Amino acid sequence: MANDFTAKAELYTQKLDELAERASVTSDLDGQNADMVRDAGSAGTVLLPKLTIEGLGDYDRATGFPEGDASIDWEAYTLRFDRGKAFNIDDMDNAETLEVMSLNMFGKFVRDFVVPEMDAVRLSTYASNAGTTVAKTITAEKDALKAVFDAEAAIEEHAELDGAVLYVTSAFKGLLKVAVPWRFGAGDQPDARFETFDGMRVVTVPTSRFVTSVTLGDDGFAATKTADSDQTHITGEKGKNALPLNFLLVKPEAVCQVKRTEKMRYFAPEVNQDKDAHKWQYRVYHDAWVLSEKKPLVYAHTQAASA
Repeated sequence: MANDFTAKAELYTQKLDELAERASVTSDLDGQNADMVRDAGSAGTVLLPKLTIEGLGDYDRATGFPEGDASIDWEAYTLRFDRGKAFNIDDMDNAETLEVMSLNMFGKFVRDFVVPEMDAVRLSTYASNAGTTVAKTITAEKDALKAVFDAEAAIEEHAELDGAVLYVTSAFKGLLKVAVPWRFGAGDQPDARFETFDGMRVVTVPTSRFVTSVTLGDDGFAATKTADSDQTHITGEKGKNALPLNFLLVKPEAVCQVKRTEKMRYFAPEVNQDKDAHKWQYRVYHDAWVLSEKKPLVYAHTQAASA
């Protein structure tokens, strides 16, 4: 049975990857700007481009075109999050449940712990490095609608709104529903859900993973009381307290998500020297950034800080 179970490790990994993609609210941004990522030649560091270019000048009929400069600077980004966990499942427990124990355990692990943590890391990074941040507690429908319109205007100063993603809490989305006369679906099962708003894709985010900064421990993540002031995350540099987000407006081309390592390893009871148990190890090494020259394409709206 051990050999057969070992052969299933790859299949388990594939199924868990599919589960993670469905459960994550940020998985659609995977691969964004991936073609621009370069290896920095050192472990845990990647290079992302920053383009500098000049605008038009006056054409001179005698001397011709004015000279201009265009350059690409490669900025180094260090991956911050190297996370993992090992589990042991007793051989008899696993056999008696026909291997359901292992699959269910990892399904719960990915759905309830891995995915929320990665979403929280990514969204907090985008929020804390947004080009525009507004802090205001909103309870009225008209204020919610105006806040989104203000965010749209800020983004449209730099790019088209099409393709943007509007991340919202369920409560904030409820305010938008009331603010705009949505048309319910006909029939015996009324449906007031909406997936787009002004051409933006709307993604609802659980509040537990929707804050401006998080801290990671040995048992998952939590909102932190202090946060690094920017994505360089200089040791010891502290910034503002974490705030709950109302919404986050992101143009996908402004961000980059990298997973350098994501793998699962399996050791059969015959190999596991610690216990008569199936041993599973999961590791993910990842990070996310806002490209420095594209920060204006990210807009964060948070609740007001408490006094």
